Amino acid sequence: MLQKVILITAGLALLAFAIWGLLSSETERVLPGGVTFYQEDIDFYAMVWHKEAEERTLYAGGRNGLYVFNEESFTLIETFPGTYVRALLSDGGTLYIGCEQGLYSFSGAGFDLILPLRIHCLAMSETDLWAGTLEGAYRINDGLRLTTENGLLADYVNVILPLSSDGILFGNYERDGGVNLYYNGVLTTFSVSDGLPHPHVTSFLEVESSVWIGTGFFDRGGACMITIEDGAMTLTDTLLRSDGLAGDKVRNIYLDDGGNIWFASEADGVAIFNGGKPIRLLTAEDYLIHDEVLCFLEDRVDGVIRGLWLGTPSGCVYFDEVAYFDVQKAG
Repeated sequence: MLQKVILITAGLALLAFAIWGLLSSETERVLPGGVTFYQEDIDFYAMVWHKEAEERTLYAGGRNGLYVFNEESFTLIETFPGTYVRALLSDGGTLYIGCEQGLYSFSGAGFDLILPLRIHCLAMSETDLWAGTLEGAYRINDGLRLTTENGLLADYVNVILPLSSDGILFGNYERDGGVNLYYNGVLTTFSVSDGLPHPHVTSFLEVESSVWIGTGFFDRGGACMITIEDGAMTLTDTLLRSDGLAGDKVRNIYLDDGGNIWFASEADGVAIFNGGKPIRLLTAEDYLIHDEVLCFLEDRVDGVIRGLWLGTPSGCVYFDEVAYFDVQKAG
């Protein structure tokens, strides 16, 4: 009798375990057509195309260092000496890599250290290479340094935008931060008191004669648009979560081929706007691998777009041409 009870108990336990396994197992995710996920265990802070021997090469930066794409996956470059690669820039002949240990250049024969400071952003005007650090903005060509001592709102420079007209914008990422315009050798400011949604500036996007500014910290922030004329910055529009943003903090901003603007949030996906109105929301439940998009990079050949790369803290997403144009349609 005891043996029978033991067998029945064991059988019920096995059955319960099997049912639990079926209920708890995740069904394989079916991605929308034209969407591919890569390296779901790697964070991608920055991506860039760099031409080598007339061939394009895709590089990406993450926590562990510099990666190169080999048409199937991203491979860590073991010879690169840095970690936390947050910024990448190519001028055609040289690849610039901004990381925790400093700014490096790569021209095919090794990595050379240019500036031994933690780099948060890189930007290039027609004549100058700029780097944003925790200790101000550096013009690499001649060593010019802009800090709070000569007019910056804060020394933590998180984003830089050379304007198509004269001038360069600097976005700070501190409690007393905001935006500085460097114009004709003079720094002017645009801060919360002028209408900036939040003092932590995350991103810039120039659209014709205006500039969108992304701001925020955790669950606060928003985006605003300014116009710039003769060194003066004027607020013209503001977007908050209540206006259709995916989240309060705007992490990054991208303009697509159809004239839509993509506002990436900190933790709530990407809201696509057209004509000032939201038309689509992308999240980790459909097109995204993670609800925070850290960078955008177009796959464009001979002026024709073939797709879009999106870097996130949980890997990379690629939209081919079909998926890219599909998400631009109103949801």
